[in-house]
Amino acid sequence: MASATRKKTASAPRKRKVTFGSVTVLVDETPKAEKEKNIRKGQDVLVRLLEAIQTPGVDLAFEKDVPYFHADPENPSRLIRTLNGEKEPVIFKDGDFVACT
Repeated sequence: MASATRKKTASAPRKRKVTFGSVTVLVDETPKAEKEKNIRKGQDVLVRLLEAIQTPGVDLAFEKDVPYFHADPENPSRLIRTLNGEKEPVIFKDGDFVACT
């Protein structure tokens, strides 16, 4: 009787159940080294994001003859219109911005 020898092969990846709503699938478990690499990548992105969002405010380029509006901090029912460097309180009435006195 002949004897058979078995070759050692790499073990198959472990399977994990993943459920999305009513669908469940079996997927290969992600190797630990891959998970750690992805965590480091995510942390690097968070550091860059933190640096980007620490600068407050928005810079607006005011163009000539183009009005800009913002809320009146003293009266929430009014707006402030800035046009060519001049500011005036306005309200929105009948579809138009009307100056307040």
